[in-house]
Amino acid sequence: MARVSDLEIILKHYWGYPAFRPLQKEIITAALEGNDVLAILPTGGGKSICYQVAGLATQKLCIVISPLIALMKDQVEQLQRRNIAATYINSTLSPEEIQKRLNNALQGKYAFLYCAPERLQTESFLQLLPQLSVGLIAVDEAHCISQWGHDFRPSYRKIAVLREVLKDVPIMALTASATPQVQRDICEQLQMKQPKVFIKTFTRPNLRYSVLYEQNRLQKMVEILEKVPGSAIVYVRSRRATQQLSQTLRHYGFSVAAYHAGLSSLMRNAIQEQWLKDQIRIMVATNAFGMGIDKPDVRTVIHWDLPPDLESYYQEAGRAGRDGKVAFPVLLYHAQLKRKAWKQWQERYPQWDVFVRCYQALCDLFQVDAKTFPKQPLPIPWEAWKKRSKASITQLFHVLKRLDQQGIIALSDELESLQAQVQLSLTPQNLERFIKKYPEHQGVLSTLLRQFGGTLFHTPAKFLLEKVATSIGISEQALHDTLVYLAQLGVLRYEPPTNTYTFQFLLPRQRLTKALLNWEEFLFLKEQAKQRLQAMIVYAEDKTRCRSQSIAQYFGENAEVCGKCDVCSGRHTSKIANTSSLRFEDFIITLQRSPTLSHLLSHYTAQEQKQVKKWLRHLLDEEKIAITEEGYIKLLQSF
Repeated sequence: MARVSDLEIILKHYWGYPAFRPLQKEIITAALEGNDVLAILPTGGGKSICYQVAGLATQKLCIVISPLIALMKDQVEQLQRRNIAATYINSTLSPEEIQKRLNNALQGKYAFLYCAPERLQTESFLQLLPQLSVGLIAVDEAHCISQWGHDFRPSYRKIAVLREVLKDVPIMALTASATPQVQRDICEQLQMKQPKVFIKTFTRPNLRYSVLYEQNRLQKMVEILEKVPGSAIVYVRSRRATQQLSQTLRHYGFSVAAYHAGLSSLMRNAIQEQWLKDQIRIMVATNAFGMGIDKPDVRTVIHWDLPPDLESYYQEAGRAGRDGKVAFPVLLYHAQLKRKAWKQWQERYPQWDVFVRCYQALCDLFQVDAKTFPKQPLPIPWEAWKKRSKASITQLFHVLKRLDQQGIIALSDELESLQAQVQLSLTPQNLERFIKKYPEHQGVLSTLLRQFGGTLFHTPAKFLLEKVATSIGISEQALHDTLVYLAQLGVLRYEPPTNTYTFQFLLPRQRLTKALLNWEEFLFLKEQAKQRLQAMIVYAEDKTRCRSQSIAQYFGENAEVCGKCDVCSGRHTSKIANTSSLRFEDFIITLQRSPTLSHLLSHYTAQEQKQVKKWLRHLLDEEKIAITEEGYIKLLQSF
């Protein structure tokens, strides 16, 4: 094991950094001393460096539990580029390839082995674990283990099995955001032994948070983007919105691209690379954009839609100003967004009859009965399924997620790439003239004609970019760029490949029961999501409290007013509230909007809290409210 004094040498050698960021060295040192560690470092705080440097310092294998295949691949590729031996095992690999990589791990050929939590449920992997020389277990995105968290994944509950098999190996759990309740749950679920907890402040002094109440949001967004130079991200909640809003901003003369999970990996990588190199200024994106992105000079992050919770908002807004310079996270808000957010919450947690209807329709589409079912991965027939089930696409997706969590189907988290599509726009004669004038494009056009023939002049043809690019002898990216250029010239019409999820039936048709779907847990998660959305709405609508202070207190941190957000700087008509004559009616409104007791009390001064506590005792005695041990407020009667 490397000495603690060698940590800077490791950091400098592999990453080129002269020194650690705040708390990183303390976190690494605690793990190397054999302690279990919970590290909460906000977005941009350098979480991966903590377990990667610690893993190298042990001079043994570091097992990394990661929730997403795409994130896993990205982390491994980054380590390999630094000449660090790393690999992953997940469902995208064949059994033979998985066994090959595990054999290499047994021989000590890797410093890092990434795997999904589902892998811990396989008997073969569990039997192999004691034979591996493991020095550290890292749990990335650790909030996924908590039912109280904003991204609960039941499979994360299986991670504790590592504690039983590798009893003396320290666990390092890392996340960007976790409330005190989630922090306690992470430690409990991972069976941590007297863990060392490190929490970097949630306060970002360089960020100027604003919530702007605008009827004409587009005009305000254009005004902000014109006023604040530099890179920007605009977050929306749907793929369609990325296309529509990016096209609109393009009409205003901005350099902009749309980014969402439905784009092929080729397209996503190309767009991301252009943005990182400042060839594109503005990224209009869903929450698929940002994980693993470390662009330090983002000056503006604008939320066009209301996020489902403050955890998501904080992480997304926190992608601004990682270089420590002034940056502007802005939420453009109006009442319509609240209605839209509540509708999205309802669709993410469908009613029982929707579940039954959707599952039956899916089985009907693939002729699944009580005895037989297809064994291979299948594309999701969204439109046909939507029509047969009479449900929205959002409802269908979340039905799939629940069926996946309960082991009825397996939903891929790696998107499968669909084929690209092309059709020639010119006549054969005009195409011949074009090739004579621009012979550099002859290879691409001749290959397409050779493969699809004359039908290409009047019928769209589908094809795999990789296959055509290989036959020409160029890269997929070069072929894509050429087709985009030819489409701009009007030579052809080109639709890039898109991505879709696949799924696989694990069981024949089941008679759905609430016990089978663990409906009680589902309703619990629905209620937690409701409370988080309520907290997000309170943040958006409260014009009296410092934005930075509100966020910090939500995560259990006491913070001073920042003096720089929209509220503190007086960009609202109301000022920060201190004292006023309290009215019971106003107290009830605040109570209904507060998910926790601490959140409720944070609205009042110490003097005002005395009266508020009297009202609370009265409501408790009347059994109109209940307060849980964790401090959550439950409304038992309507007011």
